[in-house]
Amino acid sequence: MESITITPLYAIPLYHTNLTNVDLSIHKFLKEQELVRMPANTADYSVNKNILDANECKPLKEQIQAHVENFIFDQLQVSKKSIPTIEKSWVNRYGPGDFAQTHFHRNSLLSGCYYIETLPNSGNIVFQKDRSFNNLFDASVDMGFDNPTNIFNSTFWPVSPVTGDLILFPSHVSHGVSKNITDQFRFSLAFNVFPRGQLGDINSTDAIVV
Repeated sequence: MESITITPLYAIPLYHTNLTNVDLSIHKFLKEQELVRMPANTADYSVNKNILDANECKPLKEQIQAHVENFIFDQLQVSKKSIPTIEKSWVNRYGPGDFAQTHFHRNSLLSGCYYIETLPNSGNIVFQKDRSFNNLFDASVDMGFDNPTNIFNSTFWPVSPVTGDLILFPSHVSHGVSKNITDQFRFSLAFNVFPRGQLGDINSTDAIVV
């Protein structure tokens, strides 16, 4: 067959790496945070919603910030007139049977998750396609697929994280966490990022400084 090229036009980027040199004392500090049950009663999260501002987390925050800037500036080529800033950060704990419902993060540009301690089958992060945008075909036409698992036709994308993984994604992307079917706790650190500085062309009427 002749040479064929298929380009994933206007794809939503998912940034995935692994931080291999995080001091284990930081993991210990994060796992010892005071936790409360989430309102949905599906998992626990930390009382402190700015945990990366703690002195104990400074080295980890610096590593995460470096990857956020690499994603925003180097990979996506976003203007450096504003700086992506971590505004909120909290620890999540998933016990046996816990999960996270599909949701997205409001009042945020970029969101991320760092995996403090995770085991196989303790819960994937699952990204859900919003049928109102970036559809292969119009949402009103259900074509059906023989193998709906590739980047062109899939309506959801599971990622099986390992300890030390860092995942970054646009905050409007819907995602959830599948059920923890182990007998162990799974710990992660979630955070939201918002730009600080100039947004838009300063000569435009819709430009702002935040």
